[in-house]
Amino acid sequence: MTPADYLRHIVLPTLAEFMAAPDDQRRAYLACITAAHLADHVARFTKASPKEVRQAIGRPGDYSTRCVEIVEGVSNGTKHAGASREAKFPFVPGYERRAPAFAWDVPEAGWDVGRWNGPGLIVAHRIVGEADGLGSYFIDDCVRGAVRAYAETYPTLFASVDLSVVALDHDRWAALIQPSMSAEGP
Repeated sequence: MTPADYLRHIVLPTLAEFMAAPDDQRRAYLACITAAHLADHVARFTKASPKEVRQAIGRPGDYSTRCVEIVEGVSNGTKHAGASREAKFPFVPGYERRAPAFAWDVPEAGWDVGRWNGPGLIVAHRIVGEADGLGSYFIDDCVRGAVRAYAETYPTLFASVDLSVVALDHDRWAALIQPSMSAEGP
């Protein structure tokens, strides 16, 4: 199976199912697991290691790199029942927080709690060098960002794949980072 076949037949259908219910924990975990393994499929065809494939994406601290770290962390934390010490994003299943669709005058769905474009699952990610050190990210946006990052970093491998499901413009990426949340980390 080529990286494009894996993306087209495994990752994108799983992501589309997740996008239909972005606050569904099972779909979130499965989307992260399939997307994280893009590194293995790219590595097989480029003769690089999966670590080298991931390191080729973005720059440390940029949004696409954070997306890959978060997706990798959710994938590994889910598969191995908790975070490893060497994970850049240590994740423990159940650590994510549900965000309801934004609604006026509805308790727990207003400012700083609800999400404008529908419900979702939020994780906190420690950001080295930033004032509060903690950023909040929607898992569905991170999966789309990670898939897009692989496609942009390895365009010849994914040129034949329709990536409309992962379309996120770069101006919106910065807006996806929310103020720190009060959840305790693992």
